[in-house]
Amino acid sequence: KVITKPVTSRLVQVDKKLVTKVAQESDPEKLEKLMKSSMIVNSQSKSSHMFMDTPMDDSTAGFLLLAISLVLLSTCLILLVKTLQSVFRGRAAIWMKSLLNLEFKSVPGVADYVLILFGAGITILMQSSSITTSTLTPLVGIGLIKLEKMFPFTVGANIGTTVTGILSALAGSNIATGMTVALSHLLFNLLGTLIWFPVPFMRRIPIGMAKLNGNLAAEWKFFPIIYLIVVF
Repeated sequence: KVITKPVTSRLVQVDKKLVTKVAQESDPEKLEKLMKSSMIVNSQSKSSHMFMDTPMDDSTAGFLLLAISLVLLSTCLILLVKTLQSVFRGRAAIWMKSLLNLEFKSVPGVADYVLILFGAGITILMQSSSITTSTLTPLVGIGLIKLEKMFPFTVGANIGTTVTGILSALAGSNIATGMTVALSHLLFNLLGTLIWFPVPFMRRIPIGMAKLNGNLAAEWKFFPIIYLIVVF
């Protein structure tokens, strides 16, 4: 937040109190009136931002910010890959490859479960699975990490990220409702792990689908965009 908040506050500022009122309002007439109000802060008492006194409605401003965020995200990922390609060379590449492609020859398969715990632990510390997976994904792209080893790490990251929701639920005013949602998130990820991970044959399905999508994306540059639109 120390780095990102000064930047985002210059782009747009949202009236959080209005968002809370909309979420808590039960009267249809009052709710309709609140929905017509703009969530973009236009008060001169606060610091100026890019959408101050904008004639655009919330939907238009939201789509514009979405486009800006996607451009910034893509730029950062490209620069991250370029940086990692220049850093992980020589002995550093050999060291990282041996560390992240963990394997115990005497006990086959155990290393994958260690990677699950490792992914969950790192994600709990970072409180974001996006950070851990997006940091290591470029390493898979440049060949330092095997795709088969990234899979258990990602599974662990998906489990670890549920801890953030549990902590948020415990800190909320309605713990019962919050914990219901948080535990549903946890059980959903645990159930998915039990379905796709313990049996080696089942692991081949998501990994095979990932390889197929990767090959399609490499052949047709527009495929990732279509995939995102159709799936999400």
